[in-house]
Amino acid sequence: MKKKRVNGKEGVTLVEVLVAITVLGIVTAALGGSLVVSNRINSRSEQIIKDRLAVSSAVETLMAKGIHDTTDTTSDDDLEVKIDTTSDSTCYKVTVKSKDGEVSVETYIRPADTT
Repeated sequence: MKKKRVNGKEGVTLVEVLVAITVLGIVTAALGGSLVVSNRINSRSEQIIKDRLAVSSAVETLMAKGIHDTTDTTSDDDLEVKIDTTSDSTCYKVTVKSKDGEVSVETYIRPADTT
């Protein structure tokens, strides 16, 4: 059986193939760029969550152990903890920051009555 030609056209031209490849390349580049940006945002979000958990844990530890009459600035591997007395000396101002400074908590802790 012979195939009949319709208006002398058969198959795909080289120009059509090149246009299809160009469109496919543009779509692939856009999707690849989106994946790269998404990966960067995801890794940054994970770091912020880790920093928030570490800062929260440090504040809770200070509150649970209590703060004595010492004021100091301590530095952990990931955190910077600064303890100051307030003007009326009834509580302590505690500032805990992550090393990159992205996450910071400032709170006041009143020492437990020892009487």
